[in-house]
Amino acid sequence: MLTRIITSLVGLPLIVWLLISGGAALLAALLCVTIIGMHEFHKATGRESTLKTVFCIIAATGYFGLFLWHSTTADFMAVIALTVVASSISLVVCRKTVDYIDAALMIMGFFYVAFLLGFVFLLRERESGVFLVWLAFIAAWGADTCAYFTGMLCGKHKLCPELSPKKTIEGAIGGVLGAVVLALLFQWLVVYYFNYTFDFASSTLAVIIAIAAMLSIFGDLSASAIKRQTGVKDFGKLFPGHGGILDRFDSVLFTAPAIYIMLNYF
Repeated sequence: MLTRIITSLVGLPLIVWLLISGGAALLAALLCVTIIGMHEFHKATGRESTLKTVFCIIAATGYFGLFLWHSTTADFMAVIALTVVASSISLVVCRKTVDYIDAALMIMGFFYVAFLLGFVFLLRERESGVFLVWLAFIAAWGADTCAYFTGMLCGKHKLCPELSPKKTIEGAIGGVLGAVVLALLFQWLVVYYFNYTFDFASSTLAVIIAIAAMLSIFGDLSASAIKRQTGVKDFGKLFPGHGGILDRFDSVLFTAPAIYIMLNYF
C-alpha cells in the first residue's frame, strides 16, 4: 500500500502538468504510453516479437500524428487502413513465425490501447477541455479509490470472483457514488476558483459520471479477464505497486471515450 501511495504522489504532478499543458506535450506523452501499453498487451498474450514492437511504434505514431493532431475523418480512415495492411503484410514477411491470430491481436491491441486512449487527447482539445478532461480520470481513478475503501469497510457480496476476487458489489456501488460526489466537488471548485460554468447542469454531470464510473468497472474487469486468460498477474512493472501501463489505465480506456461521446449528446 505504501509503495502504491508513493508512486501516485510521484506520478500525479506529472499527469497534472500534462493535462493542463495539453497540445504537443500531452500528445507525445500519450504516444509513449500507448506504445508501451500495446507492447504490454502483446507480451501478455505470449506473442511478443520485434515485428510487433515495430508495428506498435508505426501504428501508434500514425494514429496520434495523423488523426489526433489533425482530427480529420480522412486521416483516421487512412490510419485504420494502414493498420490492417501492415498486420496483413506481416503474415507474408514473417509467414513462418506469424499467423492470423498474431495479425488479429495486433489489430485488437491497436484498438484496445491506442484508439481508446486517444480520447484523452480529444477530450483535452475540446473547448474548455482543460477542465473536462479531468472527468475521465475522476470517473476512473476516483471510482477505483472509493470502491477500494468502501469494499474494505463494508464489502460482503462478491462482484465477479472469477475475474477479481476482491471486488464487491458494495465496493462498486460506493465507487460509483464516490465518483459522482468527487465530480460535483470538482465542478464546484472550478466554478469557485476559475469562474467557469459547465454547459450542463449538475444533475447531468452526475448522470455522465455515474455511467462512466460503471464503465470503468468493466474496463478494470476486462483487463482482469485478459490477464486471467493469459496467466499473468500484471501487465508490467513500470509503476511500483500498480503494475504496468494497462494496469493503471485500464479503466481510463473506457471512461475517456464514454465521457467524450456523452458530452456530444447531453
